[in-house]
Amino acid sequence: MTTVTLEEIAEFRSELANYPETSLKEKALKELEVLEECNGNLEGATRVLARRAQESVLQGDSSIDKIRETVCKPEIIEKLAKVKKPLEVFLLLATFTPPPFPEAIVTLMLLKKGVEYFCNLDESNT
Repeated sequence: MTTVTLEEIAEFRSELANYPETSLKEKALKELEVLEECNGNLEGATRVLARRAQESVLQGDSSIDKIRETVCKPEIIEKLAKVKKPLEVFLLLATFTPPPFPEAIVTLMLLKKGVEYFCNLDESNT
């Protein structure tokens, strides 16, 4: 289980405050509300959002695995390796991922775990 603190959620929320695209910002803020309801549990929030989007969340069909399929492509990993700020990661994910992808949750997950670890490229994670 990967968790973030309420402070980390608040920091990301404040970065989103000046984001110009209203629809994406509102979606991200709703995701952060779900994350708070899940006490910062990133995987739990991902499952809640998947259910709300009516995505299948079956045994062995983890929504985290679906996210990895999208995010862990070499061209995306290369770009993610160059950005460190939450809003930069968020914008990159928004560019490469289709709706109803939970960009805000995945942003925090990538920042917390690191791209290599999240994508199982870190040999200590195998």
